Amino acid sequence: MSEQLVGDQPSTTFGPAKTIIQSLYELDPLVLEELAQWLEQRGIKTPISTMVGASPALTHITQGNGTPNGAVYGSVGALFLRLDGGAATTLYVKESGTNTNTGWVGK
Repeated sequence: MSEQLVGDQPSTTFGPAKTIIQSLYELDPLVLEELAQWLEQRGIKTPISTMVGASPALTHITQGNGTPNGAVYGSVGALFLRLDGGAATTLYVKESGTNTNTGWVGK
């Protein structure tokens, strides 16, 4: 049996839903990381990109070998980490196109 963590005490009653923030985009990246760790400690493995949702930039950070041009679909702001890259070809940023596999620029 797993140990209960502080804040894990179940409530017998629930009040009306409260809006604390309008969007996860309002949270500092460190807070998002803490949230992901909190969820993982409870056996919920939810990528932050899934929680954040609609932003193609935040939902598409991936890695792999070779250039993403012609291979990886994304929208402006998405990131690709090239595992076999070198100078100016390790990080790619999607600078044009919506849900296309072109427009990646090495940085």
